[in-house]
Amino acid sequence: HAVALEVGRPVGELLAVAAAILQDPTLAAPGELPGVWPGLLLGDPGRRVFAQLTRQRLGGESRALRRTGYYVMAGAPGDALLLDGGDAPALGDASVLGYELSLGGSPLIVHGGFDPDDGSAWHGWYRSAEAHNLPRLLGRGAPPTVVPAVTDGTWIVRDGLVYYAGSRENVAPAVAHRRRIICAPGEFWIVCDQIWGEGSRGVESLVHLHPDVDVRGFCQGRPSLHLERHGKAVAAMVFAGSASVSLVTGVEEDGLRQGWYATPDCARRPAPTVVVRTDGPLPVVM
Repeated sequence: HAVALEVGRPVGELLAVAAAILQDPTLAAPGELPGVWPGLLLGDPGRRVFAQLTRQRLGGESRALRRTGYYVMAGAPGDALLLDGGDAPALGDASVLGYELSLGGSPLIVHGGFDPDDGSAWHGWYRSAEAHNLPRLLGRGAPPTVVPAVTDGTWIVRDGLVYYAGSRENVAPAVAHRRRIICAPGEFWIVCDQIWGEGSRGVESLVHLHPDVDVRGFCQGRPSLHLERHGKAVAAMVFAGSASVSLVTGVEEDGLRQGWYATPDCARRPAPTVVVRTDGPLPVVM
């Protein structure tokens, strides 16, 4: 996950090691094997493998990393949306079709953070779909015990645009979810969710922001948010349709946990979460 880029080894070193082990040139940046740690881990054989890989230019490239199930929808150098488009592993997080966004190398949209794996109720929350920037259905019907697999996955790069679409069946009884993301590199990303089913339901789309992101709201005909982190990573978030938009931070009451982020040492920090809600007959588009 992109949120993990803040801890451990530098991103370039991690990708270089993965490139050498998987012999995947799409993960390798130009130049020699970076840092001391990759060389110690891979040894001379790994160095030779890395040197022989045909590397692509650094930054600004969208990539379908099909072997891992992840898709990188790049903007300007240092800007990227990372999408989990693969099938969830057994007993894994419910992150399928979840995404994160980094600008200038700084995570802006993140998931809930680092799972403490302590058997508490928080452990379940960090692994849930609602902690991974996915829509959730409100009211009746328990969520599935098995994370739905991705179907109809489509990846297209054409005419300067990058497009991904994928579906999850049975995200609730007789309800399906299809997510489409369109990227105009250096300009914008569009995330569109369709919830299919019968009857009327409340649907919330959750977008988790890093705790260090400052948020300002505007309403000039339609709601929009100005997001900024340390004066460097700056973005606008705008909303289509008639859904309501709210912001929650650090909520923990009546069994509801929302607006939190766990740091690498599993310390919880209040963090802003954007909640986009609509109520009405299915299907709905958000």
